[in-house]
Amino acid sequence: MLGSKIEMEVEGIIQHADSDQAQNSEEFASAASAVLLGLPYEFAKTNGLIITHFGEARMCASLRYDADPKTLLEISQMLTLPIDLKFISAPDFDTAIYNYYGAHSDSASIDEADEINGESEKIIHFIDAIINHAIKNGISDVHIEAFDRQLIVRTRQDGKLRERFRISTEFSQSMFGWFIDRSRENGRFPNLQQNGVIIFPYKETQTEVFISTLPGRLGERMVLSIPNTGHSGSTLNLVGLPPETQLRLRQILAGSGGMIVVTGPEDADIVSTLYAMVHQQNDSTRNIITIEHSITHVINGISQVELASSKNNSDPVGAAVVEILRAVLLQDPDVVLVSELGDRKTAEMAIKAAMAGPVVLSAMQTSGAIDVITAFREMKIDNMLLGEALRCIIAQRQVKRLCAACRVPGQAAGSIASRLGFDRGTGIFDPHGCDECNYTGFNGSIGVYEVVFVDETLRRLITSGGDEAVISSYAFRNNPNLSSAARRLVISGETTAEEAIRIG
Repeated sequence: MLGSKIEMEVEGIIQHADSDQAQNSEEFASAASAVLLGLPYEFAKTNGLIITHFGEARMCASLRYDADPKTLLEISQMLTLPIDLKFISAPDFDTAIYNYYGAHSDSASIDEADEINGESEKIIHFIDAIINHAIKNGISDVHIEAFDRQLIVRTRQDGKLRERFRISTEFSQSMFGWFIDRSRENGRFPNLQQNGVIIFPYKETQTEVFISTLPGRLGERMVLSIPNTGHSGSTLNLVGLPPETQLRLRQILAGSGGMIVVTGPEDADIVSTLYAMVHQQNDSTRNIITIEHSITHVINGISQVELASSKNNSDPVGAAVVEILRAVLLQDPDVVLVSELGDRKTAEMAIKAAMAGPVVLSAMQTSGAIDVITAFREMKIDNMLLGEALRCIIAQRQVKRLCAACRVPGQAAGSIASRLGFDRGTGIFDPHGCDECNYTGFNGSIGVYEVVFVDETLRRLITSGGDEAVISSYAFRNNPNLSSAARRLVISGETTAEEAIRIG
């Protein structure tokens, strides 16, 4: 952690910036600059860190090669400013700290032999710190992009991407090379344009970090996807989904046959929901096989097949899935996961598989649960087959979760109350900011769900070609749709009115 005095001063600045007393960003920058540019000599020397510039838009820092980056990451997280970062050797750091602090510093230098030798070794502890920081703070993705003169590091947290660091491109080759070499150790990174997984130690567990690389005109780019550890247990636990709904979903998963479809946009984290259902069934008594476009989470005890598309085939993915599904059905499966139903061939074969015995889990990208039925019909899937195969449809979104430690009660204003269908003055909660949430006011995310269970009445409506409006009216007669589920989260203090409005 930061030194207690420094930390208290920085936190005080952030609280002041969030308060009504802070008039503008210049006032905030001036106050924060006074603290960070005035870091004591002993603090700078101990942490191997010198803050050389603090502006309204970004800050500049020098970090000694062998220093622990944790303090720098904490400052970046708290102040949400991008940092132009320069790595310097121990002797150069001694020179810099002498020039910066003058008479307050001593002249003792670190022996050149104590430096970390080799470019890749100089950067490796910085990489480790970034990934540790990402896992600890619920960061879902780390983007590393090489441009002409700088390597830019950005992170995505609670759905938002922001720049964290800019460092010299002299480290590009060693950074990308380190990731590729580590991925090849697992046999899953045959060349630069493909995906890989690094088994990364975190505390007492092993975390699988998924890596995707892509060459570009200005340099390489890499995205590291951090798994959602909240879905890694053996018991289904979808945060935001009512317990009684989860119980009913577990009962369907425990049965045989039928299809469960999860739907939502790309940022809805539907992949984690599919994996959560796989974990629920992975108790060594079931034969589970997955067919995935990219394996982002390795699960022990099941068979996972990764698709490899061919540019020479006009329909590579759909044809590949169909052939693999035929082969999978000969393997006596209890559960089959198909990562996406993106075309008619895949959808038709998955439905036939669901009627042949195994539980089939899959995903679509639609706006809501009933839209899944519409999408199947647009693919010309037979209504009789569809009605017989479907067991459940889950539509989901992700909203930012209010920090329970510092959220503050408020009242819905006229415009917000009107858009959400609340009475004026309805009690809601607003973000504030504290140490628990790094002064963002939010702590992770929470799912918003609408779940449609296909009972006999709904099955008759589907098989008879019933109108989607009639199906929707029946499906949500006693169950919340996405909008009403989001409103419930606002009233319970889980999220803000603005987040509920955002998802519609």
